[in-house]
Amino acid sequence: PTGDASNSFLGGALERELGAGLDGMDWPQVVLLIVAEVVGTGVLAVPGAVHSLGWAASVAALLGCYLLNLYTGLLLARLRRLVPTAVTLGDLAAATLGRCGALAGWVGLYVYIAFLLGDFAVVLGTSLQATLARSNGDRGLSRIVAYGISGAVLMITNQVRTLQNCGMLCAISTLAIVVAIGLCLGHVLTEGCSESGSSQPDTGRGWAVFGALSSLIMAFAGQSIFMEMMAEMKEPQKFHWALHLALPMIMFIYALVGGIVFAACNENTPTYLLDALPVGSMLSRTVGGLLFVHTLV
Repeated sequence: PTGDASNSFLGGALERELGAGLDGMDWPQVVLLIVAEVVGTGVLAVPGAVHSLGWAASVAALLGCYLLNLYTGLLLARLRRLVPTAVTLGDLAAATLGRCGALAGWVGLYVYIAFLLGDFAVVLGTSLQATLARSNGDRGLSRIVAYGISGAVLMITNQVRTLQNCGMLCAISTLAIVVAIGLCLGHVLTEGCSESGSSQPDTGRGWAVFGALSSLIMAFAGQSIFMEMMAEMKEPQKFHWALHLALPMIMFIYALVGGIVFAACNENTPTYLLDALPVGSMLSRTVGGLLFVHTLV
């Protein structure tokens, strides 16, 4: 919302005034937004995490991440009803924890976002490399050039939308990641997995488990933008409806992808699903392009 967007309680009901041109999102639109925002490139690391944890621990970890994210999402929704003017986590911290809490909230939020953007930049760069790779296995672009091009594209597109107006973009993003995952799964089920794509650094069992859990937690993370989503809804009090529908869908997608790849590849399960595809092949270039579009949105 724009800077003059305001919120107020009138007669016990929440009345919101959105900025010019914003009508507010309905909760089904927010479901699509949550799925598109959370089911990002993190799903590509889920099979490797399942391989590191094993079947039983993976099921427990997926269920635990789902419950933790549902609880924290519902908690944010309840807190925002008490502080309807809050648009970000920093605003919420300022209203509930005071000045020191606000400082900690803002610093923590933007430090997290900085690291998150770094991760997305890596995915954009590697996806662009895969898209432009040659049939002889040559990546075509160096990492620095690929990251530079990705950053330039982001600078152009990042500030030309609001959450409400990115509904069509979210649909395109979701379609891109679904098709990319489908192509990867199709290749794995028909061609299997090579040992080259499954190489993992020998850091010991403890670090492998820690890395796998971190991958699953990262794959579920979306709370940093939940406040902004509620701020652009027609009825923010219905945000919990979107959570109850979106999060089970996300858990099902992760369980399906991780389970299929691990069952098909076993010890050759790739750390990163894109590594299961032959470098420079038409399939690899197509999936790389789809991942670039998805991550860009």
